[in-house]
Amino acid sequence: MLSGDLLAGRVTKKYIKNLTTQQITNTISKSWYHLDHLNSTKCVTNEQGKRTVLYEYRAFGEELKKLGTGDAKYTYGGKEYDKENSLLYFNARYMDPTIGRFINVDPVQSGMNWYVYANNNPLNRVDPTGLKDKEVKIDPGFVLSSIFGTDYMKNNKKYNAIFEIDKKDSNIEKSVNKYANTIDNFLKETKTNILQIFIGDPFDNFKNKLGELYKKDPKSYEKYKNEAVQGLLDLSSEMTRAIRKANKFQDEEKNPKEKEKWGKVIDNTFNNLLYFNEKANDLIEYDSKLKDKTQRKTREDINKMNKN
Repeated sequence: MLSGDLLAGRVTKKYIKNLTTQQITNTISKSWYHLDHLNSTKCVTNEQGKRTVLYEYRAFGEELKKLGTGDAKYTYGGKEYDKENSLLYFNARYMDPTIGRFINVDPVQSGMNWYVYANNNPLNRVDPTGLKDKEVKIDPGFVLSSIFGTDYMKNNKKYNAIFEIDKKDSNIEKSVNKYANTIDNFLKETKTNILQIFIGDPFDNFKNKLGELYKKDPKSYEKYKNEAVQGLLDLSSEMTRAIRKANKFQDEEKNPKEKEKWGKVIDNTFNNLLYFNEKANDLIEYDSKLKDKTQRKTREDINKMNKN
């Protein structure tokens, strides 16, 4: 597997030495990698869904912030980071993230500059092999999932069964795709760079961008706010339907392992239901505060005018 072919999850072994018996045992644990549009690791969670480490990077992959314990094997661009040399391994050659340049000449000697990374455009281009850069095409569904949390739900193996339900009797995919387009259109209309949404907390960033739109274009703000709230509520409804179907499949299942699997699906789906409801209420509350603040300012301005 190439270093850049990062998958959302990997198996790791831990070797533990018993100081009393001097025996060494090994245990297997799973870590889940949560990636951005550049295939960079944003955070890592354990089997319990608890975040163990979070990363933020500068444009060319230099580590800007790291929160949590432990280290991800794959970081910026899904590449291995060599701590001793502070370099990223891109298969064909190494890249220095502090200067944003490869330290080795391009083996195929393409273009005018044989050391440049991603054609000096690391926000929109990647170079998985160190031999040729390419443009990153972002699917609207990925934008929505990054904001509303459905990407993890859809790509994590724990949740795959939820989307199996969709094939039988649900509209989860339809709801996701519908409101993916809402967010995609919002980004285009507000000329918002995708990275402004991805950095930090995506949902809070989306909410703040909505607030900026409210000042410039209240009508468009109302449109996207209402669609976003409705989208979250629709997704919540789909989670409710999915839970009902999963309960039915669990009752019909004879195999104990499959029965247990459906139990986990139900638990995870319920957590998503709570998440979508929480975010919908968050947006409604944010909307109320925005309008209260505007009305308060209007009253203050009127009072000032009356005094003058």
